[in-house]
Amino acid sequence: MQELKANTAVDVTVGPFVDVTDGFTPQTDITLGADEAELLKHGSDTVVDISGATWVAVASCRGYYTLSLTASHTDTPGCLDVIVQDDSDCLPVKAQYMVLSEYEWDRKYGSEGVNSGQLSGVAWNGTLSAVADGTITFPASNNIDQESRIQVILTGGTNALGKSRYATYSGGTEVWNVDPAWNSDGETTPTGTVTAIVVPLAKYPTATVPTVSAVSLSAAAQEDVRDATGMSAANMDSQLGVLSTGVELSATAVDAVIDEVVAGSTTFRQMLRGFAAVLLGKASGLGTATAVYRDIADSMPVVTATVDVDGNRTAVTLDLDDTP
Repeated sequence: MQELKANTAVDVTVGPFVDVTDGFTPQTDITLGADEAELLKHGSDTVVDISGATWVAVASCRGYYTLSLTASHTDTPGCLDVIVQDDSDCLPVKAQYMVLSEYEWDRKYGSEGVNSGQLSGVAWNGTLSAVADGTITFPASNNIDQESRIQVILTGGTNALGKSRYATYSGGTEVWNVDPAWNSDGETTPTGTVTAIVVPLAKYPTATVPTVSAVSLSAAAQEDVRDATGMSAANMDSQLGVLSTGVELSATAVDAVIDEVVAGSTTFRQMLRGFAAVLLGKASGLGTATAVYRDIADSMPVVTATVDVDGNRTAVTLDLDDTP
């Protein structure tokens, strides 16, 4: 099956056409204007009339014709059927073609610099138009996605072989910025006829990233957080980045954050009480089979652990609510 490049005009051969009566005599008088002629694109059940297309008999090859397809005829990748039939003149003829996407065609059949013969995953190979310390320039029609970050691997040129750089589109005509520069760390910028292959990397997001305004806590909310965590005001400012101005969270909102369930049915507030008891509260029974850790106020046991002679916990009882 002949393969065609999508969105590209091309001449194809259709035939053989033979007499409808005997089934073997070549027909040399087929004209699309007089005989039924349709084109059927991949995935469609609606025919395209091609009776007005350019149609020329192949010289010295009786019964075969050259059909000129336009870019609008090859705009759908996949199987393309050309059907010509007139039961009063010739037997029906159906010719099938496979339309490849432009990229796939160039990857498979293109010339140097237009994805020629590349393996999947390589976006381009060929000769660079220019190389400067911090940039490279590709020839026109390189088919490289300018919204993607790419890796450029040099394959030829003076001071070039084996060098590799990441690159992003600069916004200029086929000019890309390389990172780091070719002459960084004492290296020499490649010169001469520099060849390369290009591997596409992550594509930049096209959506606009929303701006997030700074959020601050009121003095009362900050005090609530310090009471729950034991964090100093200075430490809160440096570690949490609490601002003096901005959108103020209410005490209810702060409670909602601290009371969020983070593991099983245990909230952040309950975890903080458990951490504080083990790290800061009084402890008893550490030399026995039962270790008890009390809250900072020494009002109630918070963590009671059964331990073996090696200190391994085999059971833990928690009372994480502030209800002595």
